Amino acid sequence: MCFDSLKRLFSRKKQIPKNVEPIIPEHRKEKMEVEKRQTEIKELKKEHKKIKEDKIVADTIADEIKDSKLIDLKIEKNNETCLFKISGVYNIGPTQMISGFVETGIIKKGMKAIANENQMTVIEVRKNTEKTDYLVAGQEGTILIKSKKNPLIRQDDYLEFN
Repeated sequence: MCFDSLKRLFSRKKQIPKNVEPIIPEHRKEKMEVEKRQTEIKELKKEHKKIKEDKIVADTIADEIKDSKLIDLKIEKNNETCLFKISGVYNIGPTQMISGFVETGIIKKGMKAIANENQMTVIEVRKNTEKTDYLVAGQEGTILIKSKKNPLIRQDDYLEFN
């Protein structure tokens, strides 16, 4: 054989069909799966950290709003009625625990409301599971009410307190 024929023999390019997937050994597939899962976990941790930071920012903004609402207490005292939007109702023996959001006014212990011809009286006010003296417009909280009959109130109802 001459040198040119050997050169042509070894210089031939291998032709690989285009639609054939590469063969990956099983041990490499497992490693690739682990690497993929690790990157997913890293991304989830980054997202969780971002959500946590956003929650901290939202909490500080909510605290600032709460403080600015306390400044407006004198203005709110002129408005005798207040609206409370209900987000949950829970029966506890003779009392009902109502969680919700104060739309306008101030809710204090002793205030009264009428729902379905039943008079209710606020016996306790709570914010974040701690007793408080009042809830101001813009705050979320829980009130405990007492009434002679079950007033049949539900989520998204409004209570008007005097």
